[in-house]
Formats: sequence, structure tokens, C-alpha cells
Amino acid sequence: MTLSISPRNQDDGLARSLEASSSTSMSPPGLGTNVMAMLGQFQKERQKQEAKFAKLQAKSRAQERARLAAQRKQDKQDADDAEAEAKVLAKAQAEAEEQEREEEESLAEAEAWADIERLARIDAGIEDPFTETMSLASSGTGEGADGEEDEEDDVIDVDEWRQLVQEDFGQSQFWYSSAFAYTLARHIHSHLRTLDVDHTPRIAFLCSPTAFVAFQHLYGGNKPGRDFKAGENMWMMEIDERFKVVAGDGFAKYDYNFPTKGLANLQGKIDMVVIDPPYLNRPTTDCIAKTVAHLLSPPSERLPRGGSILLITGETIGAYACQTYPLQGQPELRKTMLEVEHQGGRLSNEFSAWASWEGAEKFGIGDGEGEEIGRYE
Repeated sequence: MTLSISPRNQDDGLARSLEASSSTSMSPPGLGTNVMAMLGQFQKERQKQEAKFAKLQAKSRAQERARLAAQRKQDKQDADDAEAEAKVLAKAQAEAEEQEREEEESLAEAEAWADIERLARIDAGIEDPFTETMSLASSGTGEGADGEEDEEDDVIDVDEWRQLVQEDFGQSQFWYSSAFAYTLARHIHSHLRTLDVDHTPRIAFLCSPTAFVAFQHLYGGNKPGRDFKAGENMWMMEIDERFKVVAGDGFAKYDYNFPTKGLANLQGKIDMVVIDPPYLNRPTTDCIAKTVAHLLSPPSERLPRGGSILLITGETIGAYACQTYPLQGQPELRKTMLEVEHQGGRLSNEFSAWASWEGAEKFGIGDGEGEEIGRYE
């Protein structure tokens, strides 16, 4: 008969043998054959388990190394993909900007060649007129033949402006005719007088230098009864720094590619913006609309719809502009009766004017004559 001994019985038997031996003698116990066999089997099983555990540990470490290697590979791939994507996006953006620049240059050149024969030219007989006359306009004072102050010519008029400052076709500059510029100025002044404000209305001419010159000539300067002062309630915003001599403290260098740069001090303070964008495309319209939103006074109790917008631009972009310029709480832009006229005749692109206030459909009727110049209360 064969006796089967379980591992637990083996351990118990071995323990009893060791205990019995230690109680009778301090010398190593004499172990029987069966006990030695069980001890050997126990040690083999233990070694087998340790080897198995070591193998599992090695496998686990190998798997972890493989996982980390795969993660590093994936991270590198992700980084490479992100870099490649960034390069593709940068290239696409650069190509789009280059295409837009070429389109704008092409448009400016086309407009220039279409109208170049009808635009005013600098009188070749005037010697260094710009610095001398512009400095006089900027100072707001002049001297007559007798050396006394000449109040009649304290600011430059539109005819002098057109003769002294030549259009820069590269920047799509086309001056208004003198008659239209003054008609426009009178209509603008008439609208400003309707605004319910407790101060002289503040007005900004955005990319519209001829309108600024006409308005300043009629309503600015130092003559009694004139309320508009450049830099106080009247500003010209242009990228061409030649105009700074005309506007003085009222000149703000403006690049529509950076819609609010340099205009922080005027945020929400302008009661009326007059706009004549240099280019008839959507990117220009979008950028200038951001400037208008930055400048215009917000709706208030006295001005429920906020500041006023007067937009002069080509018919080709008019519909898009009417959707882009109105601010929250303002009515849609309405086409006015104003007939826009550039010096030498109309441009190849038909121009019109749109405005944001109620009743703007009648703006521009007549020549604006007959209104009185007075103070705002």
C-alpha cells in the first residue's frame, strides 16, 4: 500500500522531526530517507516557483520596455505629424496672403489706369508747396500781407489739398471732387446736429482724408462759432503719414490689417464714423468693420442705437458691407441718396453711400446748403 503525502503533510512531518531532534540533542538531526526525499521535493518545488516568478518578472519588464518604446515612437510620430501639419498650414496661409496681396495690387492698378486721365495732378509751377502750406494748416494760424493773423485761411481747403497732395495709387487713393467733398461735409454736419449728446459730437474719418479736409475747412479751425478741433472731437485715421501735417493732433496712424492698434484711447468714444475703405474686397471690409465696432459709442439712453456709421464704397461690395458693418442693436445699413463724385469724374467702379440711422434713406438730398453753424447743447 502506498501512502500519499500532501505538501502540507510533508511540511508538518518535517517540522515534527526537527522538533523531536532538537529536544534530545544539539547535533544535526538524523533524518530518515522519506523525510529527506520530502525535503528535496519541497526545495525543487520552491526553486520551480521562484524560476516561474522570475520568468514572469522578466516578461513583465520586457512588455513595459516594449510599451515605452512604442509610446516614444508614437510621441515622435505625433510630433512629426504636428510639425508637418503646421508647415502645411503656414504654407497655405502664406499662399493665401500672397494671393490676396496680388489681388489688391491688381485691383489698385486697374482702378488707377481706368481713371488716371481724369484725376487731378500737382501743379508743376508750385515750389515745395506741401511743407509750407501743410504747416500753415496744421498750426491753424497764418499771416496776411500786413503781418497780422489771417483768420480766413487758418485751415487748408479742398482745392489746395488736391493740388498739393497727389494720390498714391499703390494705396488706392482717389480724392473726391471739391464740390462733392463740401456737400458731404455739410450733410455730415447736419446729421451730427441731430445727435442727442451732451458734448460736441466726436467724429472719425476712417480712410477718408478728403472728407476730413472739407469738414475741417468748414467747421474746424479757430474761427468763432466753430466747435470741431482736431484731436479733441475730430480725427483722421490713415496709414499715409503725409496727412499728419493736415490733421495735427487729430491724426491717428491706421493700418486696417491691425484693426484696433493705436486706437485704445478712442474705444467707444466716437459718435459718428465716416468710412471709405481703400479696397473693395471682403478681407478689407471685415478688418475695418472691427475698427468701427471698436470706435463707436455704445447704445445709451440718449443714443439708443449707439454711434452712427456712414459708409462710402463701391457697389460691388455694398451688399456684403451692409451685412458686416451693423453692430448689435443697430439697424441695417440703408442706401442713401448721396451721389458720390471723385475728382475728374466717376471711377470705373460705381460708388454709393450707406448709413446706419433711421431715415438715412434721405441723407444726401440737396447740397446741404442753408444750415447754420452753431454749438451743440
